[in-house]
Amino acid sequence: MKVADRNFGLITNTGKPSGMVQARVRPAEGDPVNVTYIAPARAAQTLEMDAAGLGPIEAADNELPAEMNMVEGAVLMIGGQEVPVAYLGRNPQRPGFDRLLATLPESGLPEGCAVEIRVRIGEVVSAPATIPTVAGDKTVCDHPLGISPTGLESLAGGGSVVLGSFTVTQQSMSMTVEGFTLDTKSENAGGEFTKYDARAMAEWMAQSGTDRFVLNPNGCSIFTVPDTSAFFPTTALDAGAKLKLTGPDSLNKDVPRDAKNNSYNVTLSSGTGLPSIPGLPSIPGLPGAGSSSAVKRGAFALTGTGGADVGAFTANLNVSDSIAWTNKDAITAVNRAADLTVTWSGGAAADLVELVGISRGKAPEDESKTVNRVFICFAPASAAKIDVPASILQQMPAAENPTTPGSSDTSFATLSLQQTHSPSTGRFQAPLVAGGQTEPSVFAFIYGFTKMVPYR
Repeated sequence: MKVADRNFGLITNTGKPSGMVQARVRPAEGDPVNVTYIAPARAAQTLEMDAAGLGPIEAADNELPAEMNMVEGAVLMIGGQEVPVAYLGRNPQRPGFDRLLATLPESGLPEGCAVEIRVRIGEVVSAPATIPTVAGDKTVCDHPLGISPTGLESLAGGGSVVLGSFTVTQQSMSMTVEGFTLDTKSENAGGEFTKYDARAMAEWMAQSGTDRFVLNPNGCSIFTVPDTSAFFPTTALDAGAKLKLTGPDSLNKDVPRDAKNNSYNVTLSSGTGLPSIPGLPSIPGLPGAGSSSAVKRGAFALTGTGGADVGAFTANLNVSDSIAWTNKDAITAVNRAADLTVTWSGGAAADLVELVGISRGKAPEDESKTVNRVFICFAPASAAKIDVPASILQQMPAAENPTTPGSSDTSFATLSLQQTHSPSTGRFQAPLVAGGQTEPSVFAFIYGFTKMVPYR
């Protein structure tokens, strides 16, 4: 355990970085109003945010503290802007807690249910949190998952929403074992319909690695993944004993339901027994090898005749041509002290390309700790490249991959290029047996290319 004079952070609704900050609008008259999806913040409003970690004061922390600004010159960072913090000190109504007061900018405030905010004190920047914002006459923010205003109101009122998420996936990987390079491929399809209440949705949105393009759709993010998965109190729903997947070249596959967890999955190409790349919580492992190509350009359809919870539905998807990772062979190691450029060709211009780097090893900032660290960068396919700055790579642990099969060495390092369609496409809705419909759900394709490569 490290003891620090100051380790400031905004308090979120989940207690995790990237969660929604606990904030209130302070009107000129009347009581403060909690900021929520259905009561979002607006430009020029003064907000009060809960915080902690400013350090000790002379008075006892189990008594109501006096109002006292403890930091001068702090700024609130939001949407590429920095606004001065009017007050940063103890909360006179909550012993042991800190409070931040700031007025949002009058113009240029980004809109959405997950606008990223941070606090900068001198050269130190806090962990990220999010805040919902709107403009004009809107009363509900735009949720990055496409949840409707009715769905957001349901969550706020103690209800739930149902989201479906299904993919057809082709993953290729390259690994070197005892001097031999093995190139393998695997394809599958699957997903589930999941019910979320407000707590589960908050936990899911705050989980590191979850839809990071929501916060930074044309740049890079980095985060640490814990060794144990977070608990999400969700319920997967029954949409029937099996679904039907059709596609190019007369593809016609049953996608059976696992009765234990109501998930659906089918292998589209057979494996060859080669080992898979391990996964981390929130970052799934990559499958073993295969040789066929069921996932290719063309029209796919996923249909269900209905089950105990979800009625009959059809989801349609147009799969693009795959991109080609043009400098994959040239990248034999990741130099953490220099910028990294990854290039590709092909794909549809509007497709989204994601670069994921994973390494497990000694934390650069504290070598007494072993961490799993992940960076994710996004760009449209039309960009044909992603540049990862050294400032990101320097935070990744140095890591070498095991050199022999079955090694007990738990360190590993990978670089992965993933392609999917624009987040605004591939949406569908399905009827619910109990009434109503799912929220806009996703039927997506993924082409993935992964290389085991050391970080040095």
